[in-house]
Amino acid sequence: CHERVQDTYGRLHLVGATASDARDIMIEGPSGVLSTPRPWNKVEYSPTKRKLTWENGAVGLVFSADEPERLRGEQCEAAWSDELAAWRYPEAWSQLQLGLRLGPLPRNVVTTTPRPTKEVKQLAAAPTTHVTRGITYENIFNLAPAFIQEVIRVYEGTRFGRQELYADILDDAPGALWTHEGIQEWRITKKEAPAKYDRFVVAVDPAVSFSSESSETGIMVVGKLKTRAYVIADHTARLKPEQWAKKVCDLSNSYDNALVVAEK
Repeated sequence: CHERVQDTYGRLHLVGATASDARDIMIEGPSGVLSTPRPWNKVEYSPTKRKLTWENGAVGLVFSADEPERLRGEQCEAAWSDELAAWRYPEAWSQLQLGLRLGPLPRNVVTTTPRPTKEVKQLAAAPTTHVTRGITYENIFNLAPAFIQEVIRVYEGTRFGRQELYADILDDAPGALWTHEGIQEWRITKKEAPAKYDRFVVAVDPAVSFSSESSETGIMVVGKLKTRAYVIADHTARLKPEQWAKKVCDLSNSYDNALVVAEK
């Protein structure tokens, strides 16, 4: 962060999962900006203004991902996004990306536990993303012996350990009935799909609320032929109750008065 401010960037955004995380980890933490100063380019922090000011005039504004609207309209040349996997509101990431538009080469450094959220997986798969991983064993000489014995020993060889110790992005939930690997194995093309089905089912899993931050309502159309089921269409979306109800009715009518199965 310090080197980029010295050589390249004059306006930065630092975004933590919460306001306290941004302050306690990114600014004042053991590896934070104030704890890793550079004598040739000192930095001052103004908590009330949420602002870092370097000696050469570069400015860093501090934000919380819990307040996406604060990022609206803000512009920067570079950003540091910490613990993206813990951000509760996808809009915070969207607003940050929209403001990352100054200078010849805007960049965003993301430091996060690789929990397989939608944003983390999309970011890791993007062609413009350069992914680096740091595993726990690379830092083992700086860790307390008790941590090595009690934590690493417990989680080594487990699914949780793959994520936390080896920085692997895990696609599937433990014990998941449907895995990415299994879906890919059984995927067929439209040409390979049956021409007719014995019956159709429209399955709906309604979200418990509706807002810009609410979950999507899952809506799937499945065709059954003998002992096999084929997922024909996915109409999952963020919808109001009256919208998803109408969508489900329309789909049922479109597929020979298909049976509707709803999650309670």
